[in-house]
Order: sequence, then structure tokens, then C-alpha cells
Amino acid sequence: VQDGLCLQSLNGHSDGLNSVSFGTLTPLAPNEPGADAGPTSCLLTASLDRSAWLWHLDALADGVYGAAMAHPGEVNSAKFDQACARIVTACADHQVRIWDSKSLQCLHVFGGFSSAVSMAMFSPNGSLLCAVGADGEARLWEAGGSREQLLCLKGHQDVATSVTFSPDGQCVATCSSDGTARLWNIESNRCERIFTG
Repeated sequence: VQDGLCLQSLNGHSDGLNSVSFGTLTPLAPNEPGADAGPTSCLLTASLDRSAWLWHLDALADGVYGAAMAHPGEVNSAKFDQACARIVTACADHQVRIWDSKSLQCLHVFGGFSSAVSMAMFSPNGSLLCAVGADGEARLWEAGGSREQLLCLKGHQDVATSVTFSPDGQCVATCSSDGTARLWNIESNRCERIFTG
């Protein structure tokens, strides 16, 4: 990093990328092959080619490049939960998907948006999931258990582009192409503040 040289070029996608995230996968169960390898550094990428890829950085020298999670539409974002046990992807097919980060099996699909989903992410403790879409809405679900939709936050007048949770998981902040960022209280389902440039 100090000399600014590119350490590795990851080749697998066939179209432009929309997001990239670092993560560390925990060791496998003791009886699984490769369990003694320890934590693995990873990258997640999301692409216009209708896939998200999980890249095992520690294995690149061995020729193990990565594994793809196929989607029906362009993938706009891919994020780990805090424990890196699950991956959430936001797709142009109006849906959000949760994946197991080791098996890369799709665990659940969330719908409700009327257009492309821009971004999705887990709450800090992994119990909630929030996503924003081109319809300007933010939707909040339980990320495990019932996986029911808890809230639909409306207020943006254009595409909602990004979302983040507060460190305590009590609020979400969203931003939009309408030129505003909004701070939402999850418990009261209210917009507490609007930030404009």
C-alpha cells in the first residue's frame, strides 16, 4: 500500500462494478476440511453482470479466485453482516437477498419495492435489515426468525441511494438524489431530521 502499487487484479465479472466491501470469514467447524486455515480475508463485489462475488484473498496465490452468487438482475450492492456470517445483496429485480457467506446458499428473499433496490445492510447486531430503493422508500425487516417487514419509511422525493444504521441500531440514515439525507427513529417510525446541502 505504501508504494501505491496494485497488489492484485480480480478478474471474474463481465461488466462494471457497483460496490466492494472487505470482510473476514471465521474458521470452519473443527471437522470440516480446511478448518485449520484460520480466518480468511475476503472481498465482496457487486456487478452489473447480475452477480455478486466473494473473493478469498488469502487463496488467490493458489489460483482460487472466488465464487459467484447469481441474480436475476444487476446487483447494486453487497455487504457482510458484522460477524461476516451472512451477505446481503440489493438487486435491480426489486428484491433483497440474504446469503450464507460460507456455502453461498440464498437463505431468504425480501420483496416489496416497486423498482430497483439501491443498497441493503444489516444492523450492527445483525437482527435487522434495511434497504433503500429507486422508489425513494426505505424498508426494514427482521433479518432472522419471522423475517417480517417492520417498517416502510417514506419521504424522499427521488431515488434513495444509500442507508446506514446508527452504532446502537436505534436509527437509520438514508440519502437520496433529491439532495437530502434523513434520520429515522426506528421505534417511532418517524423522520427526526432532514439534512440539506
